[in-house]
Amino acid sequence: MKYSVAGRVAFIAQWIAPVLVISFLFWGRGLLGAELGWLAVGGFIFGIPMMLLLYIAPVLTVFDRDVRPVASTRRSFATVSWMLWGALVLLGLTVLDQADGPTSSSAISLLTDGGISDEMSSFISVLAAVFAFIMWVATIVLAILGIVRSRRPDGMPAPRVGAEPSSGAVR
Repeated sequence: MKYSVAGRVAFIAQWIAPVLVISFLFWGRGLLGAELGWLAVGGFIFGIPMMLLLYIAPVLTVFDRDVRPVASTRRSFATVSWMLWGALVLLGLTVLDQADGPTSSSAISLLTDGGISDEMSSFISVLAAVFAFIMWVATIVLAILGIVRSRRPDGMPAPRVGAEPSSGAVR
């Protein structure tokens, strides 16, 4: 089994990151000088359910018998988790907000003085949202695969269906 320093950090960060990235997604734009509009109000409604969804994979990693004693996640799970958190931060930087008047610019548009237009920011935010969803599903799948692998004797991979037994295999 391969563990890394990033896996050890991810093991701890997986409990803190959902709160931080969801808070940044909805309210972090205000820290960067962007106007808070209806997105901030939506954070009160959708923030808690989104955090709970992000906690599914960390809860599943608790059931991985190999991961828990060494306080480190598997390398693939850690990589996908970091990608998920990065995508959510990017989404927080690029999402446009609807205020009571016209649409407010994204935080990245304000930080670059319009170098990144609102249209480009909107396009990036859609890509970041899709990528974050894919990475969220991947974290859940990898957490489940880790549980399955930890429950096999000697961490053996699952036998392939229809595969020919190798020579010297014990039946």
